[in-house]
Amino acid sequence: MAEAQVRKPSRVERSARVPLTAVPPALVTASRLMLSLGDDFTLDANLATRRGVLLGQPDAGKSNGLAVIAEELLKLNVPVVILDWKGDLWGLRSSADGESEGFPIAVFGGDHGDVTIDEHDGRAIGQVVADERMPAIIDLSAFLTDNARRRFATGFLRSFFAAKRANVAPHPLLIDEYQQFAPETPYKGERDLLAATEQVVGLGRKRGIGVIGTSLRAASLNKNIVELSDILCFMQVAGKNDLVAIDETIRRVASSDERSKLLTEMPQLHRGEVVVYSPSWLRMLEKHRFRLRSTFDSSRTPEVGVDVNAHEPNVFAMPDLAALQARVEATREKRELEDPDALRRRIMELEKQLGQRSKASVPIEKVVEVAIEVEKRVEVPVLAPGELSELASGMAAIATAFDRIGASLERAPKNRPQTALEAPAQSSVPKG
Repeated sequence: MAEAQVRKPSRVERSARVPLTAVPPALVTASRLMLSLGDDFTLDANLATRRGVLLGQPDAGKSNGLAVIAEELLKLNVPVVILDWKGDLWGLRSSADGESEGFPIAVFGGDHGDVTIDEHDGRAIGQVVADERMPAIIDLSAFLTDNARRRFATGFLRSFFAAKRANVAPHPLLIDEYQQFAPETPYKGERDLLAATEQVVGLGRKRGIGVIGTSLRAASLNKNIVELSDILCFMQVAGKNDLVAIDETIRRVASSDERSKLLTEMPQLHRGEVVVYSPSWLRMLEKHRFRLRSTFDSSRTPEVGVDVNAHEPNVFAMPDLAALQARVEATREKRELEDPDALRRRIMELEKQLGQRSKASVPIEKVVEVAIEVEKRVEVPVLAPGELSELASGMAAIATAFDRIGASLERAPKNRPQTALEAPAQSSVPKG
C-alpha cells in the first residue's frame, strides 16, 4: 500500500495560523544581518533594499531615527545616500561629543559641504555617487527656493536610478521631509520630482535601491508611496487629519484590533518611541524606542540661553576631497556637453553676454524715427502686338470721321433761316 502523501500548507495558510503580533522579527531573520536600532529593537539589514516611511509630528524623533538607521547601515559598509531637505544630518561625520571622527561620508552642498552645488548639478552628482558607490549626504538647505531644491533633486534621482543599472549592489536612499519629494496633491512645479521619486520607489529594488523617508504629515504624503512601503514606523501622531489618513492607509491590510491599537497608541507615544508595522515583509506590529544616535546631533533645535556655536564639533571624518572634486568636475563637463538643457542654458548665457557687449559698444542717446519709402511693384495688363495695331487703326478711323463732319459743316448755305435761338431779340418799347 502506497504511503499517504502529506500536503505542505501554503505560505498563506501558514501565515493565517499565527497571529501577526506573535512573530518576533528575530525568528524571521535569524540567519541574516541585523540592524540594532535600540534596546531589543532590531530590523533585518535588508531594509537597505526595502521601502519604508517614518511618520511623526515635529519633535517626535524622526531625524534621530533616520540617523540611527544610517549609522547601522554604515557600520555594515552599506553606502547610504541621504537627501537632506533641511540640512540636519551632516553630523554623521563626527562623534556625539564632536571630539572624534564619525563616518567618512561626503557632503554635497549646504554650510558643511565638501563640494558646492547649484540647482543644475543634480544629474552630475547622481552619476558620481552611483558610479563610485559612495556614501553621501546631499544637503539641499542652502538653495534659496524650494523650486531650486526640486530641480536638483529631480535630476539627481533620474541620474542615480539610470546609473544604478550598471551596479546593483545595495545603495539605499534615506529621504528627509519625504512629503516634499512625494506630495499627495502636487502642483505643476512638483510633478517632475514626484514622478522621479515614484520611479525610484517603484522600480529601484532590482537595482539595489531601497528608500526610507521621514514625513511629519501623513495627510500630505503621497498615498501611492505609503502603500508601496514594506514597513511603516509610526511615531507620535496626534493630528486628526493625519490619524484619518493613517487609518485609511492600513485599513486594507490590518485587522480592526490592529488598527485600534495603532490609532490609540500613536497620540500617546513619547519622543523616540515608535510602533513598527510590517504586515507582509516582517509580519510584525510592535512598539519600540529608537536609541540615541552615536554621532553628532546636528538636528538639535536651538534653545534660549544656549550658545549654538559651543556645540559645533571639532573633529570630522573626511573623504578624499581632491579625488572627489576632480571626479565631480569631470562629470560636470561631460554632462554639459551631452545634456540638451545644459547646452540651451549655455546658449542663452552667451546670447545675453553678446547683447550686453553690443549695448556697451554702441550707446543709443535717442531714438530717431525714420520713414523708409518702399518701392512697390504693381503689375498692369499689357496689349499684345496685334491688339495694339487694331487699336491704332480704330483711332485713325475715328479721326477721319471727325474730319469729314467738320468739312460738311463748312459747306453748309449761309442764308439759311435763323432759328429762334439765333434771331436777334426784339425791343418791347413802341416807336415815336
